Amino acid sequence: MKVKRMVLASRPGNDGEPVTENFRLEEADVPEELMDGQVLTQTLYISVDPYLRCRMNEDTGTDYIQAWKINEVLDSGGIGVVEQSRHRNLKPGEIVTRFSWPWQTKCVLEGNSLTKLDPSLVDGHLSHFLSAVGLIGLTAFLGVREKGHVIPGGNQTMVVSGAAGACGSLAGQTQPAVDQLPKSKTDSEPQTSTELDKVSLVEDDPGIFQKFYSRPTAFWRVTPSDSIGQSHVCAIRQSSSSDSSIHPLSVSPNEWLGEKDFTRRCSDTDNDPDRCSVAVWSLEISSDRSPATNAGNQGKHRIGRLLGCSRIIGICGTDEKCLVLTSDLGFDVALNYKEEGLAHKLRAGCPGGVDVYFDNVGGEISDVVISQMTKNSHIILCGQISQYNKDVPYPPPLPPQTEATLKERNITRERFIVLNYADQHEMGLQQLNQWLRTGKLKVKETVVQGIENTAGAFVSMMKGGNIGKQIVKISE
Repeated sequence: MKVKRMVLASRPGNDGEPVTENFRLEEADVPEELMDGQVLTQTLYISVDPYLRCRMNEDTGTDYIQAWKINEVLDSGGIGVVEQSRHRNLKPGEIVTRFSWPWQTKCVLEGNSLTKLDPSLVDGHLSHFLSAVGLIGLTAFLGVREKGHVIPGGNQTMVVSGAAGACGSLAGQTQPAVDQLPKSKTDSEPQTSTELDKVSLVEDDPGIFQKFYSRPTAFWRVTPSDSIGQSHVCAIRQSSSSDSSIHPLSVSPNEWLGEKDFTRRCSDTDNDPDRCSVAVWSLEISSDRSPATNAGNQGKHRIGRLLGCSRIIGICGTDEKCLVLTSDLGFDVALNYKEEGLAHKLRAGCPGGVDVYFDNVGGEISDVVISQMTKNSHIILCGQISQYNKDVPYPPPLPPQTEATLKERNITRERFIVLNYADQHEMGLQQLNQWLRTGKLKVKETVVQGIENTAGAFVSMMKGGNIGKQIVKISE
């Protein structure tokens, strides 16, 4: 069987910029007969990302990704559909993904290397599995949660460089950790009732929490009601029978929590939580079932703000991107670094200094941001795209003045590698999926069509030609 594939034709050199001539489209043969455990897949989407620039060198400078080889097929994150299968757990028609998907139109892959995807989780938008509900989303979410040291109510300011890129556009929105639930108020209060349409399960035990969020959920709000008095938190006594009872406790008003399929009525009998094996934080008593789409809430469901940051500043490279950040993604301020006066404009946008810096670019932009960071602040070292075309170690060394600033102000600068947090991936993906489905997380993608345009998409992305995640759609 003949297929088209993209191979590495040449290396740009450690100090060179990649060009389309470094890639070559060619035909190749794929075996007609499958071996036991193999599947034939048709490629649907391929992900192109900045870190792939490192793979174009003979030495990637890292120990967790391998260099691409000359004249061999390239690979990155990808999604495909199973056409034929000799794997017991994979059937034709199922959607699958893996981190090292070959850049070719059809592939024979080992079934055990693939992960099945549920298209309903993203309402059929399969490319989202390569962006918001994939490693990119996990990098944004876990990076801020694990390295940002954001303090709820701490009135902190966060700056995101590369803010209109795949990771930056999400990092500026990412929601709170699972144990920090968002609170919000709408411009107008919805009607309330005492009937429980849905009850959410939010566990004290994070392990149990993950199990309850293993399928799509929506977010609902606890609202005050004159007929009830105070809003309620409830606990559910989990049992194998269908009549698990609900017990009202106290809760702060206006909390957003995830729905589950328990349909009950509020009962004011027996409010002893010790009798319950499941501790639930909220119940839905509001008839308003679309809180996340309320225009008055558009700017309130953003990553830093929900985690405690009072201001989110994005830095990007065009006025168009700045407009997207402020008008669509809820950033307070967006700065075009190509215009003069970045330091002055950043100081005006962050009069109290920068408390958290999500760094995607490095270089001179980061030097400016770091110069305005506060004492005991934190840098999340996610990427250094401005340095990838230079022959420098990773992370790249900082200028002496910047190094001195880090030491004098006790600023942490911690490298974040999402693959090191594999034990949190399932939980993180479930969280990201919830926020996506409820409108609290917006996805920006730049999609080009055809495997022949994969090289061009990569080169464009490295020059900032994308807004959000750069993706290549290979087939329908």
